[in-house]
Amino acid sequence: MEFTKSQKDAISAAGSTILVSAAAGPGKTFTLTQRIIKSIIGDGENCADISRTLIVTFTRAAAAELKIRISSALSRAIAEHPSDSRLQKQLIMLGNAKISTIDSFFTEPVRANFEKLGFSSTPRLADSAELEETREQILANVLDGFFEKYDVCSDLRLTPLGYSNDFTELLTIFSGTRDAQDIYSNLFELYSKLITSPRGVNQLKDAAQKLEDDSQKEFFLTDVGKFVSGYLISLYKNCSDIFESLSEKASDDELLREKYLPVLQSDAERCRTLIIKTNSGYAQAKDAFINCKTVKITALKSNDKSNLSEYIKNTRSKLNKLINEAGKAFLNFDEEEIKNDFKKSSEYCMLLYSLLDRFDRLYAEEKRAKGVCEFSDMPRYMLKILQNEDGTPSDAADNLYNSFDEVYIDEYQDVN
Repeated sequence: MEFTKSQKDAISAAGSTILVSAAAGPGKTFTLTQRIIKSIIGDGENCADISRTLIVTFTRAAAAELKIRISSALSRAIAEHPSDSRLQKQLIMLGNAKISTIDSFFTEPVRANFEKLGFSSTPRLADSAELEETREQILANVLDGFFEKYDVCSDLRLTPLGYSNDFTELLTIFSGTRDAQDIYSNLFELYSKLITSPRGVNQLKDAAQKLEDDSQKEFFLTDVGKFVSGYLISLYKNCSDIFESLSEKASDDELLREKYLPVLQSDAERCRTLIIKTNSGYAQAKDAFINCKTVKITALKSNDKSNLSEYIKNTRSKLNKLINEAGKAFLNFDEEEIKNDFKKSSEYCMLLYSLLDRFDRLYAEEKRAKGVCEFSDMPRYMLKILQNEDGTPSDAADNLYNSFDEVYIDEYQDVN
């Protein structure tokens, strides 16, 4: 097969980490396979050793297919060089080579370090369905504990749904319902997403602190506020440019120059003012939006209307509608109200963290007691094995690092 220049570069590049990025279908996996084969068979010098090569794929089928391709390439190379003992050794070692999914690769270190992970013996891998009843029971117990705690400790408030407190309000906001099964499902769905990150449920605590910090800031200095102000400034700038373009078109027509041009220039000036005020802060942006009014355009007589006049009028109307809708959506709140919302969201986030952290600890204890773990546990367990308490690489990490000369990851964007 004839390789493209980019494929040749990816196959032959050496001395650095390589990332192959392309859209679906151009042959990324094929290129990776050819690079692996070339590195193992080579030209007799500086050849890779398959036993010191780690190859991670996204699916078990892809791992099996890769082994077959490497085996076929080695067999062809041996047929051409029957006396090459190195190639024969590579083919023999291929059966035990580290070519697997990321979860399968994690399994061996996790099982070998079971004591560090709190297991009394090598854990068994359980499927998610096997532990479903355990999960639901633990989550139900945790929720019961929180209901009891907040019924005793929290001031009840009368709401449209009856008497409520922070905890019941959180569940209603989070699930949109007070149905137990919906609450369980939504909480566990969130938990399942959180534990795919090294920070796990601690991300909620991080978010709570961030929201608390933001509640002390001017809104446009928060991350959310920066997004809003950036969007508004971009909208105003684009509208201003279009108003300027419409002004040029109107200036070429004597009637429109008299009737429409001053209004269009006023519109462009309004946009420029909104940009300046938005750059000055939320309060100024809000005041400018409220106080900078549009000028009413002069209606033309029927016989004076033209395609150009209708185009200008309709375009102007659409632009001002966009500006007004954006202002009503983003500049319709008091700053104190926004700060209170940040603070309340922080409290809800911390409450959610407390709940899921409690569930996480109890669920982990129960799995250790049963001597089982799930696929979703593997990345977290692996990270615990590879890191010391202070975040430095552990001895296990050093040993693993020294076990491989080359590492290949297929479908890198999809691997946890």
